[in-house]
Amino acid sequence: MPPAVKCAQIRPRLKKPTLDPDILKRYRPVSNLPFISKLLENVADTRIERHLMENGLHEELQSAYRRFHSTETVLLTVQSDILEPLDNGFVTVLAMLDLSAAFDTLDHGISLSRFENG
Repeated sequence: MPPAVKCAQIRPRLKKPTLDPDILKRYRPVSNLPFISKLLENVADTRIERHLMENGLHEELQSAYRRFHSTETVLLTVQSDILEPLDNGFVTVLAMLDLSAAFDTLDHGISLSRFENG
């Protein structure tokens, strides 16, 4: 890929519109790529997706980044996984974790040190 195609304009965007815009930690970088980069990305995505579908390489329950799969698909699967054992007289427990801001809690210095030193 030519270097010009690899360059992106990076702009800060608030993670959520309700957050305080005066706190810099509330922003995430968003990169805007040139049109040709997006076009090549789309072609590669289409080819990879076709290969995964034709060869049955998707995880059975994967919903992210799959056509015709969504959060609704996941919710229906979880609901079914909970109701079926309950209907058969079993106890079911659902544990949920919110990891949406987990990366923000990491000490980046320690992480970088571990990556560098293995």
